[in-house]
Amino acid sequence: MTFLYHKEAYNITDILSVQVYYYYYLINQFLTFYIRSLSVY
Repeated sequence: MTFLYHKEAYNITDILSVQVYYYYYLINQFLTFYIRSLSVY
């Protein structure tokens, strides 16, 4: 993934895909933490 964007070539779908990947990462981190905290009991 390259971050060498020109301003006129900056695509909205790139921003959306980055946001989707970021939220997927956050949910994944939260789920792994939640499952670990459940497995303590």
